[in-house]
Amino acid sequence: VTLLRSPGWPRSYPHNLNCLWVIRAPLGMRIQFAIQSISLETSRQCRLDRLSVYDGMYGTERWNKTGDYCSRRDTRILVSSGQVMAATFRTDHSISNRGFQVALRAICGGYITGVGRGEVTSPGYPESYPANSNCQWVVRTGPAKTLEFQFTLLDVPSSGTECGEDYLVLRNGGRTTSPLFLLNPGQGANQNGHLCGSSIPPGTRNSSSNHIMVTFRSNEQTQGRGFRLQWRELRNGCGGTIRLGGQTPEEILQSPNYPNSP
Repeated sequence: VTLLRSPGWPRSYPHNLNCLWVIRAPLGMRIQFAIQSISLETSRQCRLDRLSVYDGMYGTERWNKTGDYCSRRDTRILVSSGQVMAATFRTDHSISNRGFQVALRAICGGYITGVGRGEVTSPGYPESYPANSNCQWVVRTGPAKTLEFQFTLLDVPSSGTECGEDYLVLRNGGRTTSPLFLLNPGQGANQNGHLCGSSIPPGTRNSSSNHIMVTFRSNEQTQGRGFRLQWRELRNGCGGTIRLGGQTPEEILQSPNYPNSP
């Protein structure tokens, strides 16, 4: 755990501050931002002194404001969507108070944006994963590409074929509403999308877009070695998500196999 504190903590902070912190976690991790204590000059909508928190969209420095915080009621736990967050602390020329203390922790999950190939592994791999894990990764590759993936290790103990305790869920897309990959034939015709045990699904699977979502959850009782999932991008896809921004103001859209015939 890393502690982020206002200047002068626990004494009163100075006037006319304009501080910026950019917080980064390793690839495949998110940031837990726990506001443990906060006491600033309070005002309507925190217009005077304020701690502002920003989420780095898709694991980049494209900022989306999470909120402004200034009162004792604002203690809470925030979690980034990817590996980057930012915080600013601004004060005016008048009243100052004790300030704030935030506990920062890297936790599993986030965006994995890659070119070519990569892997997703359970927390602590190759050692046993911790209890009470709650991880969610989105693997993203470029537009007009798809993803091929396969498991090379699976050791996720859970009682019964329903996989109600420790389990994986894979989705064909980057949203929690994307279609499930059904990888557990032991459940028969009515699969719930949960994967557990030690039987590796045979062969490879392909996505239909340039995203897949991987969710991993464990309870407080059983732990195993976890999992290792390897992926690579395929260049014969079509469709996907194209995001235009300051760093990529334009993209070229081509039909599959352009300029050759199918």
